[in-house]
Amino acid sequence: MSYKKHLMNTFLGAVFTALLVPGLANAADRIVIDNEDPSAFAPMYARIIDNGVSDYVPIVFYRDPACVNPDFDLLSGFDIPGAFFCLPLTIEGFAIFVDAEHDLPIGIPPRQAKYSGDSVPFAFVERGIYDTIAVNGLTIGEFTPDMWGTATKFNEVLKPSPGPAKVGLLNIVAKGTLDASGTPFSFRVTTQVFNGIELAERVFKLKFD
Repeated sequence: MSYKKHLMNTFLGAVFTALLVPGLANAADRIVIDNEDPSAFAPMYARIIDNGVSDYVPIVFYRDPACVNPDFDLLSGFDIPGAFFCLPLTIEGFAIFVDAEHDLPIGIPPRQAKYSGDSVPFAFVERGIYDTIAVNGLTIGEFTPDMWGTATKFNEVLKPSPGPAKVGLLNIVAKGTLDASGTPFSFRVTTQVFNGIELAERVFKLKFD
């Protein structure tokens, strides 16, 4: 699966949140994302951020890895309805919707979403390993203990397209340590989406030190 398709799953996840929970998006919505609410976040376990060239592929888990369906292909993006019942969420925050009742049809993505967390699981898969196993799908059981880390600082800003700016945005900043070795890591990615499908990576920085 291409980097473009991975990132499109990111933006489509917000659409599923509104589509699958009737009445969630009403006029002037500001939807709180609570880490124990199974309906307030898209039915996705994780986001795979593969730029196709980095030495490692970071994967951020929005839900507790312990309850991820072990047979689910994470490259598929959404597990419906299974992911809704995988709790707790590892992030919290909010999503802002336009006036769905008067301006746009229900089912639109949020205008903006912001998430944060202080114990967010990450997996870091070496490029060679990732390219090999991803050909046949990627399940959580294929991650070895040394791949895992925990972000003690995690912030994400998501501005799906379409929107007033006409350019979608995904921005993630994370810092933490690898679970096995205690080695610090820092990660930042900024990606823009044009016309809903054209992706332009502006920043991708992953460091272990």
